[in-house]
Amino acid sequence: MSLVEILLAIVIAALASVSIFRTLKVSRDQYMQVDILVTGDLLAQSVMEQAIHAFDLEDSRFFTLSSQPTEIKQGIAEKRWQEPFLQLTQAKTPIITAVGVPNPYFDPTFGPALPLTAGDGAVQRFLKDFSYQVDVSFDRITNPGDTPAPLDSDGDGKPDVDAARLVVTIFHEPGGERNADPIVAQHSTFLGVPDKVPGVRP
Repeated sequence: MSLVEILLAIVIAALASVSIFRTLKVSRDQYMQVDILVTGDLLAQSVMEQAIHAFDLEDSRFFTLSSQPTEIKQGIAEKRWQEPFLQLTQAKTPIITAVGVPNPYFDPTFGPALPLTAGDGAVQRFLKDFSYQVDVSFDRITNPGDTPAPLDSDGDGKPDVDAARLVVTIFHEPGGERNADPIVAQHSTFLGVPDKVPGVRP
């Protein structure tokens, strides 16, 4: 075997190795992306479930059975019916927070047993790049440029004053750096204030 043939064999082997490693890297990246998407979806579900649970636990009316009609009308005019919904909002927050920093949607009292503080474990390292946000809106816009209109959550054709749209967004930003599109999951639902005083219409 000549020196040229040996060199040619080495070059072919090197190119084959590069191709194999590149294929393995692409496969690994694809698996990682699937893990990120699945985790984001599960986190969005968890935040949404806990928000609805917190909403259902409290008496979310802005008036009581003893409230006078004038109080109820004033509360409606001041949009106080929005307060129970707005309490569910949460600005963009890391899934894993520092020691002593409360995380309202990932708390052992109300939520699943997820790690609350940064650490060196594999789960903590994976979750530290995730963050979540909870938004509440009371209007809808059918077409761009339209005037916002109250939501019709029950679809009966009559806008519901006491309804809100809840949107949970999950972000994934490795190393804290913003990606072109850091949103990996987004869930939404409608919430309404239950148990109105009989005969009272908002």
